[in-house]
Amino acid sequence: MLSKKTKKQNDHPNEPFQEQPSSEKDSEQTLMYLYHYMEGTLLNHSKNYYKALKHYTAAEKQLGVLCDIDQANFYLRQANTFHHLGESITALNYAIKAYDTYKKSHASTKKNRPCASADREHLFKNWLL
Repeated sequence: MLSKKTKKQNDHPNEPFQEQPSSEKDSEQTLMYLYHYMEGTLLNHSKNYYKALKHYTAAEKQLGVLCDIDQANFYLRQANTFHHLGESITALNYAIKAYDTYKKSHASTKKNRPCASADREHLFKNWLL
């Protein structure tokens, strides 16, 4: 009989450990976020801003599975989309939200979730400062 692997068990001693998602719900939320985020990004690049916002709104509901840096990046993308639509106040609000999220993450030393974004400094270098 085959037994299930534990969270950090591997087949071969020379293989790196692979972290498993903490739960099926987190995996599903992450996949839903990624789907809507990528659809929104593709629509944004093809200048379908209203459709992009529809997907970004759906992705925003799944932000709880992301680290603060990835959340900040998401808010910055939403700000950019609103900016293209001429919604300056809404764009500014999302940019401020992104900046505050970035500052909160940068100030904290304890990280609860691994980040997909590796380079933190360039996130706001040219956009806000």
